Amino acid sequence: MKNFTLDIDELQGRLSYHLPGWEAQKNMAPTGRVHIPPADMVPIESAVLLLLVKNSADYEIVFIQRTEDDGPHSGQISFPGGRREPHDKTLLDTALREATEEIALKCNHLKVLGQLTPLYVPTSNFMIYPFIGFADGCDHFRPQPDEVQKVIRVRLNDILDRNHRRIEVFTSSAGDSYKAPAYFIEEVRIWGATAMIVSEFCEIISSLDRENR
Repeated sequence: MKNFTLDIDELQGRLSYHLPGWEAQKNMAPTGRVHIPPADMVPIESAVLLLLVKNSADYEIVFIQRTEDDGPHSGQISFPGGRREPHDKTLLDTALREATEEIALKCNHLKVLGQLTPLYVPTSNFMIYPFIGFADGCDHFRPQPDEVQKVIRVRLNDILDRNHRRIEVFTSSAGDSYKAPAYFIEEVRIWGATAMIVSEFCEIISSLDRENR
């Protein structure tokens, strides 16, 4: 696959008027995944930050591997983020606060580009609101050890490469098994809600690539 050259301003413009939504998310959804909350459930609002950083040759996406605990997403690879707290004025505030706490993001170096389609997670009853950010000049992150095992940076062009996608059976921290597509890049395995968010992001990037040919 050829390398794709990302234009940050072009991406920001696209995020302002068109999102592919569930049609893109479902491409990386586990078998049987529902995307609408049950009528008797009130989802918990949460927000994550899909953070882009620039290296010498490519853009990278910043992920975290969560610590092993009793939570429904124990040990999984995800984006910095978490549930909305009462003092968060907006869901963007939630995403930025969590990223500051979990990876020591310096928000004064962050350009917020827009947001993706909200995603419901049945396992935790979270409604996740994903935001896209570009960290310009700030790429030294420190994991908060109580919540984050490590910070992981993956090249955008590796994520876009379909050779890095395959289907496998995963077991959640609760012991449930899921057949799901995932991104496999070296030792990194990205599946579930995080992969679904990435899938929508990749569809937007691919659409920009098609238009620029």
